[in-house]
Amino acid sequence: MVELLPPGLPRVFPVGRLDYDTEGLVLLTNDGATAQALLHPSLGSEREYVVFARGAMSDETLRHLAKGVELEDGRTAPARVAHVRLDRQRAQTSFHLTLREGRKRQIRRALAALGHPVRRLVRVRLGPIRLGNLGPGKARTLSGAERRALLAHARSLQSAAAQNFAMRKSRQDRPRPQGELRVLAHGTALPKPSAR
Repeated sequence: MVELLPPGLPRVFPVGRLDYDTEGLVLLTNDGATAQALLHPSLGSEREYVVFARGAMSDETLRHLAKGVELEDGRTAPARVAHVRLDRQRAQTSFHLTLREGRKRQIRRALAALGHPVRRLVRVRLGPIRLGNLGPGKARTLSGAERRALLAHARSLQSAAAQNFAMRKSRQDRPRPQGELRVLAHGTALPKPSAR
């Protein structure tokens, strides 16, 4: 991949990866904090793909994909499905799929489980950065506007994570009021035992 880069760049590393048989956008950076924000599963940065799947996918199957598919390592998180097209001549369905999680070969495994194996998979967006018309094997530097949008996106992900952490911590640290009732699983409330 390094041979594709313009000369004179500082040392950079990829933000995530693409499977061997997946194509599309790969972001390279030397900013570890931004890379971490884009990749950390708990922060939920979006990744958008164009998927070409075998067969005519029904609306029900597409809704199932969007709600989450049960895989051997658990149910996938909800996703967005858009721009669905059926190509009867090629016997395939194409659509945009936006994820907030990135398990290993997740899209391929989910579609295989639904009976519609992936024929082609292209990542077209990572956070606010879009592939656009950049061809295979080509590289370019981000524009100033793209760089600012990417940094703002990473900051907003980090800020939201910090707020969520602070809210969870404050709930845990909150003292329980005296005389609190303990609620059991079937809705039966028992008073707190009194001291004897």
